Amino acid sequence: MPNPPSSLFREETSPLPNQPDASRIGWSLFIMALSVQVGGFLFLRLLRWWSPAWTQAEWYLPLVSILLPMALGYPPFFLLIRRIPSPGRTPDRGVPVQHFLLLLIAAFGFSYLTNLFTQLFASWFASRTGYVPENPLLDLENGLPAPALLFFTVIAAPVLEELVFRKLLLDRLRHWGEGFCILSTALLFALYHGNLSQFAYTFVVGLVFGYAAVRYSVRCSIGLHICLNLPSALILSFLDLEALEQIAASPDIYLSAPGEWLWLMIPSFFLSVFMLGTIAGSLVILVHFYKRLSLSRGGSGMPEGVKYRLFFGSTGVALFVSMHVLLIALSLFS
Repeated sequence: MPNPPSSLFREETSPLPNQPDASRIGWSLFIMALSVQVGGFLFLRLLRWWSPAWTQAEWYLPLVSILLPMALGYPPFFLLIRRIPSPGRTPDRGVPVQHFLLLLIAAFGFSYLTNLFTQLFASWFASRTGYVPENPLLDLENGLPAPALLFFTVIAAPVLEELVFRKLLLDRLRHWGEGFCILSTALLFALYHGNLSQFAYTFVVGLVFGYAAVRYSVRCSIGLHICLNLPSALILSFLDLEALEQIAASPDIYLSAPGEWLWLMIPSFFLSVFMLGTIAGSLVILVHFYKRLSLSRGGSGMPEGVKYRLFFGSTGVALFVSMHVLLIALSLFS
């Protein structure tokens, strides 16, 4: 990671933030999300009418959950967002290997740590209400052939999501201040996933990806996103999660015939070591580098709190946020 000036924020001359542009950005996001929800509903109704048997196939839910945002959401967003001025530009700097590795460790560690707290909350919530919060990632297990799952989750999703949130969106918010655009795009990215199970970890990795895009390039954030998604895709493709759940619920299954389960326990052991190591590493990186970060406040001189009220209080952004808060709430009782 670089050795920037000691202050967390630095001043920089840039155009003034304004609410009309903020609202136009928000409307672009809202129409993207609305296109997915409404278009997806109509498409699925048509599919059930055309071929009801398809809706019972294992690949049905994972495929539509991946393809609908790409096919219905991103095209209108690309068309609308390009009409909005882009005073700021993400840089295109090469990233040293050691800096990339530090950012990757931070992304892995923070995602695993927040996932742990999310799972604890989900368990508590289920015990209190009887509802298990929706986790779309589990729908991908055994639903798609491994090559298709790897393509969509390791190539298509990281590239498109980074172009939307860390290129097109971040470019139009950068003049509001680097800290502001990193935090805001991370929050919008997390909300866009529309469920509690993914909200916390997508927010924290969004902060890492945003910093990478601001400091180096969107190519760096795409590379981080691909590396972060790869282990999950491999686990969903090749590791029997149902068998692991059985062992966790009844350890006697393993103890009665350890040889039969060894093929499953060895990768699980190394995965656990990797998770613990990256969590510890991410905390060390946070403590060591936080005060050395240097982020521009933008040149407006506007207090940070005013910027957030101006942006999130604009009509388009408020509609986008409200829709996804509702979707997250509904996902708790699905």
